Amino acid sequence: MANRIVTGDQYRELDGQLFELKRQLRQPGGYPHDPALLKGGLQALIEGRFAAAFSTSEIVIIAGKFVIADYFKVGGPGTLICAVGDNFREWFYGKVEEGEAMVPRLHHTLGKDTTDEDIIARIGGVEKAEVALAGIWRLMLCRKDRGLPNSLNLSGGNNVFYAKDKNKILRQVSITWNMWSDGRMIFWDSIGPASRYYWKVGATDIETGHCGTGSHVFALPVNS
Repeated sequence: MANRIVTGDQYRELDGQLFELKRQLRQPGGYPHDPALLKGGLQALIEGRFAAAFSTSEIVIIAGKFVIADYFKVGGPGTLICAVGDNFREWFYGKVEEGEAMVPRLHHTLGKDTTDEDIIARIGGVEKAEVALAGIWRLMLCRKDRGLPNSLNLSGGNNVFYAKDKNKILRQVSITWNMWSDGRMIFWDSIGPASRYYWKVGATDIETGHCGTGSHVFALPVNS
């Protein structure tokens, strides 16, 4: 693509937007959005990958390295987790993801208790079932009423994902919404009512695990 001349008006408008971004970063109370997503989005813009920068419903742009232990922890950036299971910490802490990660999509809702083996077969095998933790984390940031088109289970049931741990062993990762945890109030964003948002994160060995009726099962987007 040929280079394009930036007019004076366009330059002033862009410069004003960049100034506003820097103003937000310098606020005494902190930046109101997630700096990791900002860093990845800016890098995509610098490289001219505009679709990737704005289509966060499809791809998570990982700026540098996505360290699982830094995000999937109580009080981690961008979301609030009230509990992380021992198995998850043992199996996934120490794992680092890099590159681009697809945001998982709702594949189906279980109508009965089902084994992991049967669920993975229904999805279409491990290749379609395996998702990145960065994609799960991005999904957790989205509110049900204004987030991605695929719905997380926010009624107390499990959200089920399959991801490989630090030793490349496929595990079931379960995330449960817990709206009323320890009574703290969290302002999720600057618009909308105050709400209490918490996630419980766990992991199960798929050789012994199963999922209960009503669980939401997530996998890679169909066309990925």
